Amino acid sequence: MRIETERELLVNELKTAYFVEKRLLNDLNEMKKVVRNEELRRLISNHCEQTEVHVTRLETVFREIGHYRHETKSPVIEALNQNRESFEEILVPDLREHFYLNMCVTVERIEITMYERIIHLTETVELDAEIENFLTENLEDEKEALNDLRKLSEP
Repeated sequence: MRIETERELLVNELKTAYFVEKRLLNDLNEMKKVVRNEELRRLISNHCEQTEVHVTRLETVFREIGHYRHETKSPVIEALNQNRESFEEILVPDLREHFYLNMCVTVERIEITMYERIIHLTETVELDAEIENFLTENLEDEKEALNDLRKLSEP
């Protein structure tokens, strides 16, 4: 399918965001099972709950704009997931915590950029303010999660 309008680009970006959030939910649940650091496990658990809300908000956005909520794969997230899977096999348990923390920070930065891009497109396409509000709430949640992860990574 060829993308010819800003609205089509927005829908494609939303589909990618939906994929990212759903994939992240699976990945976070997997990480939560093996993380030993209580604070990191708590942050991951909190982010799982937030991510479920993000998925619900995106589903609402899809309904509001009259599109089915398909997923469009994100090559960036797929590559990060492959990287995580390959490192899990070779990292000693003590290094996994540090690796997962860095992976979470990286993913948060990607999500922040993703939502900033989508919000800009919603302004360009001039969608209902409520749609932009849902996306802005997701963005703010991502920024908060990044700040929490950064605090944990400080010495």
